[in-house]
Amino acid sequence: MASSRFDVWALTPAGLSDPDIAIAACRAGGLGVLNGECTRDIGSFVAALSKLGAHVQSDFGVVLPDVTRAWLDVVAAAPQRPEIVIVDAEHLGPATADEFRRMGVRVYAQARGWSRQTRAVEPLVDGFVLKGHESGGEVGEETSFILAATFARKTRKPFIVRGGMNELSAAAVRTAGASGVVLDDQLLLLEESALAPRLGHALKHFTGTETQLCEDATGTRYLRFWSPPGFQSARELAAEIAARGDLGHDHRAALGWSLHGADLGLPPLGQDGVEAIGFQRRYGRVG
Repeated sequence: MASSRFDVWALTPAGLSDPDIAIAACRAGGLGVLNGECTRDIGSFVAALSKLGAHVQSDFGVVLPDVTRAWLDVVAAAPQRPEIVIVDAEHLGPATADEFRRMGVRVYAQARGWSRQTRAVEPLVDGFVLKGHESGGEVGEETSFILAATFARKTRKPFIVRGGMNELSAAAVRTAGASGVVLDDQLLLLEESALAPRLGHALKHFTGTETQLCEDATGTRYLRFWSPPGFQSARELAAEIAARGDLGHDHRAALGWSLHGADLGLPPLGQDGVEAIGFQRRYGRVG
């Protein structure tokens, strides 16, 4: 049965450490989330987190790229702590979950499928973020709709769906039992996005097929990123993954949005980028 409450979580572009989208989402009644995926400079993330906390009067969240001591300390030392912390299910264990509890934050595990690890962390978390195959960055083989149907059967914990979301698909996953949806690439051309001036022309005719999808030898883990014409680094990364037959930390570290092209990382753009121009035309701004 679908939940009576349905949330919209707005993620900032991964690696950019710019909180403006999250601030606008909070002010508009959603949950703004500062996305730490692909972050190279932890100091810039700390500054963005401080700005986010200082400019909103409501709950907000963060995505952490891992749960090393340095990242746990970021949450603990924040002037205004996030209400929700999202971490990859593969990184989560009892000790980490307990530490977050002592900080007074809620923990959501990001999952790309129902697995032994997902089952193990279920008692430790307040809910799940289901990252579908359509999303950018590291993904699994299941689409967001398949994930929603699976988790609706497997758990009574709330789950938020990320990947392939627009107004119609959000209504569909709500019927399937989702507690909300994540918007990220859909927001890239809105007024609050620092990337909008640079991406406006490129995403105007984006179809989703421009993304590169690289898989490991098992065919269960994938890395999706944007491969615009002329990005030699995108071709090199795809060739390296194919040659090694595995997705390593160095491959994931090659991704990240930048205001300066691909010099600081390949854009972790998913197929949701196809929605960006429509969101711009219909809404113009986050809030």
